[in-house]
Amino acid sequence: MTEQLELLGAMVRSIPGPLATLPGHAHTTFSQITTNPLNLSLLLLVLFLIFTLFPTQPTIPDPKSLATRPTSYNWRPPTHVSANAIVWREWTPKELAPFDGTNPNLQDGRILFAIRRKVYDVSGSGGKTFYGPGGAYSTFAGRDASRGLAKQSFDEDMLTSLDEPIDPLDDLTKTEWDNLRDWEGHFQNKYIMCGDYVEPK
Repeated sequence: MTEQLELLGAMVRSIPGPLATLPGHAHTTFSQITTNPLNLSLLLLVLFLIFTLFPTQPTIPDPKSLATRPTSYNWRPPTHVSANAIVWREWTPKELAPFDGTNPNLQDGRILFAIRRKVYDVSGSGGKTFYGPGGAYSTFAGRDASRGLAKQSFDEDMLTSLDEPIDPLDDLTKTEWDNLRDWEGHFQNKYIMCGDYVEPK
């Protein structure tokens, strides 16, 4: 064993460059690491752990090379924003009114209405059958449905005129407020909220 260490020491001393110029204690440490399999294994393990702390830079695929169908994990839709997408915005009573489902050319006949100053898109999830033309709740399409839902009435006299200020609902009873909040919770869970219902500026 002593002969092997001396041989290794001689080899290390014969290496040109930085190893040959190491101080004596560094030669001894290097010799102990390279001659003992356990020390060598531990050194390799430590080096591996150090390198895993500094991962290589990930490659980012070119977006144009990604599939346009969800056939793999990486894909992109052909377009990111639909022409019919509703963007969150403020709606005045007159701006909301055309979205009653009677105009198929207006964003595919989209149906919107307001509850407690929030606007909901009720076109999806079967909403067109309830709120579209001829539906049970078609009175509320394109309008503020708050008073009618609070009073459980679908009569047209529950709607505020488009030329009047938004209904403040200050005369509702506790029971009517409870009704309205129940309806509001239903719409929040089922439909997309797409804006604020505001007075014209």
